[in-house]
Amino acid sequence: MNPFGVVLAALVGIYFALFILTKPSRLAILLVAGMFVTRLNVDLGGLNFRPETLAGVLAGVALLSPKRTGRSLPVSTVVSIGAVLLWLLLGAMSSVIGSPELSKSLSVLIWCLLSVVSAVWIARNPEQWKRMIRIGAVIALICSALAVLFWAAASAGLSTVGVQVDPTYGGYASYVASIEANVLAGLLCLWGIVAAWNPLGAINRGVQKCLVMAAPIAILTTHTRAALVALILGLCVVFVCRRSARGLVLGAGFIGGVASMSLLFAGSDSGFAKFGNLFDTSGGTGGLRLQLNTLAFNEWRSSDSTLLGLGWNSFGQRHVDPTRPFLNLPAYIGNLPLQLVYDGGLLALATVALAGSIVVVILVTRKRGGLVLALAVPYLLFSLSTSVLWLFETWFWVGLAWGLMAEGRTTEDVPARDIPGLSEARV
Repeated sequence: MNPFGVVLAALVGIYFALFILTKPSRLAILLVAGMFVTRLNVDLGGLNFRPETLAGVLAGVALLSPKRTGRSLPVSTVVSIGAVLLWLLLGAMSSVIGSPELSKSLSVLIWCLLSVVSAVWIARNPEQWKRMIRIGAVIALICSALAVLFWAAASAGLSTVGVQVDPTYGGYASYVASIEANVLAGLLCLWGIVAAWNPLGAINRGVQKCLVMAAPIAILTTHTRAALVALILGLCVVFVCRRSARGLVLGAGFIGGVASMSLLFAGSDSGFAKFGNLFDTSGGTGGLRLQLNTLAFNEWRSSDSTLLGLGWNSFGQRHVDPTRPFLNLPAYIGNLPLQLVYDGGLLALATVALAGSIVVVILVTRKRGGLVLALAVPYLLFSLSTSVLWLFETWFWVGLAWGLMAEGRTTEDVPARDIPGLSEARV
């Protein structure tokens, strides 16, 4: 790029940053939109910048600004955040010691750090939560519609925009604007559950119904079994814990389920064959993931770094993705607990467990256990088959959880029709 182009790009970047930072609402919108557009990236100095990482940089600037806004956080939240930062520090140490390609490990670690920074910003700006939830639900609904549209166009031989070929089962899997189809599936799973729960009453009733109906259909077009099972489980938790949402879950959920089954049994996509046995690991992608998990576990257990791990995101530096070996793509560990111990050892697992335990204990004692259960259980389920650890897709919910820890308990905000002990005071 010529000098004039560099200067112009710098000026545009500065203007954009100032525009976003002028109002917290703009940063809130960028953070939410960015989690859905992870496939778009720009390489700058060996680092891949995506909309969500750019938003993370701006969130850091906002937190460090002399004119920074936002409330202070309680000690419990600070301790949880401190445990996460310790985990990242341990990840940096293990990468320096064990990663075959240090730069690749550190680039992903920086990505995760920026997601954590964004989560802290969310925790400190509760006045933006309602806007973020409302916008996120609308974008999730749009992505659901596009997933079905792109899949239908690809299946008809009209276009391959927004889809990838399923290398194991055949057919097309929709990713829309996410890095991979299974990443989109996880997003739609969590947002479908949030739509059913409707925290803060932020989501329009029409968007609620449409998203609960559309999410299972869209997830089907991503060819992601774990996310579909997780969505069903999450909606069941919502039905049990949120009395006010039972009609919505039964009505919209039933319509979405029938539509999904109709599409599934139409047999128009060979990739749908995997849904015939949701928990099969004897072959296909399930079998390949089991093989990779076994390889990763044995590699970690037999190493001299069981405490500190083998380096952040370093499994793919040692192994090629067996689903597409001809492309020489790095393999990855699609299993959250195993990924934690492989990358950062038992110390990493302990620090993450500490951070998470503090959050869960505080939120449950403040009568917000229902929403925690509805989101955490499905997340843990689909995290056993895909990796979204450093994406903002994960840390958005962590930021809300950290923020809720600062919210005091009230009784007047609790709907009387919700189950005592499982409803939340403000959310």
